[in-house]
Amino acid sequence: MGKFIWLCQIRSLLFVLFFLSVVDCSLSLSSSSLNPTPSGLAEDTSALLQFKNTMSIDDSAIFSYCYPKTNSWNESTNCCSWEGVICDKATGQVISLDLSCSKLVGSLSPNTTLFRL
Repeated sequence: MGKFIWLCQIRSLLFVLFFLSVVDCSLSLSSSSLNPTPSGLAEDTSALLQFKNTMSIDDSAIFSYCYPKTNSWNESTNCCSWEGVICDKATGQVISLDLSCSKLVGSLSPNTTLFRL
């Protein structure tokens, strides 16, 4: 009898955990639809595209899992949706760049457009 009660309690606990995970999933889906990708600022888009044009892609890089994130950067798309670009959700301003493992080569001049971000 004790085992039966114990199994019922575990089954009830699993049901509660499942219910909570479903509720959490539906809440996160609805909040993501309320907070779409912010629209990037025109000056940030321009600065990033100018930076992209000053760099080259080294396809001879040894690591096959690396890829040029800047390939997704073009004028026809929102810069906040570009790979490696993180924007502030409220202002749409670029706040972070992750260009690691992007096969980029080149040098940054003291007046690089990145300083305008």
